Amino acid sequence: MFYELQSLFEYFLLILAVFFFGWLVFSRPKMALAFLFFALPSYLVKVKIGLLTLTLLDLFFLVLIAIFGFSWLKNNFWRRALQRQGTKWLVGFWLLGLVLSLIAKDSLSALGGFKSLILLPSLALWLMKEKGFLKSPCLRRYLTSFFFSGLAVALIASTCKIFGVLTWDGRLAALWQSPNQLGMFLGMAFLAGVALFLEKGCSLAAGKRSLSFLLLSGLILPPLLFSYSAGAFVSLLAALILGAVFMKTKNRLAASVLFSGLYLTALSWLIFFGNKLSFLGESFFSRLDIWRAAKKIIAENFFTGIGFSNFQEYYLNFQRYFPAYREWAVPHAHSLWLDAILNLGIAGLLAFILIFLGWLGWIVKKAPSFESLERKRENKKTGRETVFFVFLFFYLLVYGLVDEPVFRNDLVFLLWLAIFQISSAYKWLSYPLMKKRKSLSSETIKEEAS
Repeated sequence: MFYELQSLFEYFLLILAVFFFGWLVFSRPKMALAFLFFALPSYLVKVKIGLLTLTLLDLFFLVLIAIFGFSWLKNNFWRRALQRQGTKWLVGFWLLGLVLSLIAKDSLSALGGFKSLILLPSLALWLMKEKGFLKSPCLRRYLTSFFFSGLAVALIASTCKIFGVLTWDGRLAALWQSPNQLGMFLGMAFLAGVALFLEKGCSLAAGKRSLSFLLLSGLILPPLLFSYSAGAFVSLLAALILGAVFMKTKNRLAASVLFSGLYLTALSWLIFFGNKLSFLGESFFSRLDIWRAAKKIIAENFFTGIGFSNFQEYYLNFQRYFPAYREWAVPHAHSLWLDAILNLGIAGLLAFILIFLGWLGWIVKKAPSFESLERKRENKKTGRETVFFVFLFFYLLVYGLVDEPVFRNDLVFLLWLAIFQISSAYKWLSYPLMKKRKSLSSETIKEEAS
């Protein structure tokens, strides 16, 4: 559930938290960034300033962007950074999201979604990357902070279970709006714990500290199970199994082709022939209602979409084309791919396809194997923390078949983190544009890429 600040004392605490984070960014930036990953659930705290609604996480992003950006005004950082091809693509994506939000029916809501889901998290991570704060040692610290954030949420959720703080149907939601949202977050935190365990090898003798991550991850499972989120549980199992298969197999290319074929078959079957899966129960039939309405909305807004945070209004307006809905309060389409088209149109769908294809290409060529994890001196170029992004890839895709695990203020930050990490493997994104590159020596290009 979202908590909107009311009293002066609450606003005082908010200002205190923002100033504390600003002091950390200015004096101890690495600690501040670790704190940011721990504070991802702070998006549940909202503050309204006139027509502008901000979450506490948005405020943290704004402070980070302001301090990092201002510190680079005194040199030519901005000019050099904006010349890179990867930056040009990122700015183009910002402009796409901005234009589509401006032409949306409810442009204020769409702009709010664009601000929280695209602009602020990606700009913050871009500045972190350019300043060198996304390298392997820092990344391990961030994943550790995120894992302990999930552990703290799990302990709070377990306390809610003990005291009977549940939804009307007996499910555990804790601080979140729905049990499924709690399950999404805990599932990602569990994967971070497993990845940190594997960081020092796969054997139990790898070290007490490594083993502690695996044992503490066990504390996340009970509240995840009591959320009764089948999507989160199935996606977690699928991510662990598929991640292990890809890190074990010798022929990753063949495995990727097989996975892609099976995934497209499952996605097509669910979206177009889901009514044949009656054994999945009433909850799944509610999904079918939502997907049927979403397809109708997409058919009439295919090129531009409807903008962020506009689905609920369209969903209700399109009810006249269908029998009575089983579920009426529906803020999104409960499908990663349908939501991508609805939020950003056909261009957004193509962008997501390219992102996940590039991610899969990285898994095939660059992701670590179990053999490399077991070696004490591992290839420093790939980094051990990249195991998390192997698991996250499969988690998001499998969950995206039946729900929307990306377009949320906290989880989208992890998606953007993965995008920036994976893009580092494609060196051409770090080079200047071709026209400028011709005038540079090979030494200059190598310096820019590093």
